[in-house]
Amino acid sequence: MRFLSFILLAALALPLFSADSPLGMDSLDHMELQGFQTNGVATLPRRGRQESLPWRIQGQRALVELPLYHLQGFQMILQKEDSPTPEFLLESPRCRYNQKLQQIHGDGPIHLTGPDGLEISGVGFDLYWQDSQKLPLFVLREAVHIQFPLSLVQKEESTSPAP
Repeated sequence: MRFLSFILLAALALPLFSADSPLGMDSLDHMELQGFQTNGVATLPRRGRQESLPWRIQGQRALVELPLYHLQGFQMILQKEDSPTPEFLLESPRCRYNQKLQQIHGDGPIHLTGPDGLEISGVGFDLYWQDSQKLPLFVLREAVHIQFPLSLVQKEESTSPAP
């Protein structure tokens, strides 16, 4: 009787894994997700020392082709645990996130908002984690625009140690 129940349950579940599925799955390694999210911790050099900063990658929608996630409505948020607002916010309409290599690539517009009024935008980007130091490397490919208040430069100069 248990075996018959398992077969009946499996037969009822099969439509969930079809192309017409409400889950959007046409096989176990190809699926669509609404509200994708993953997280980790980045180590950033800050004022002469290393600082750990939790990060979150999210997308409004993800087409999964393991290990790739094609994200729409992409955001990457780096935020201190005790802070109500993000330290850095990276946004793009779409990108490809390779979970295995820990890399993010996008060909469209990108916008980064940082602390103290820092804003960077451009077209096309790559984000890599350097394994040995857990430092992210962010590369903008075209039409780079950087905006920051001059007071930020003066503030950094006043806190830098004398040579």
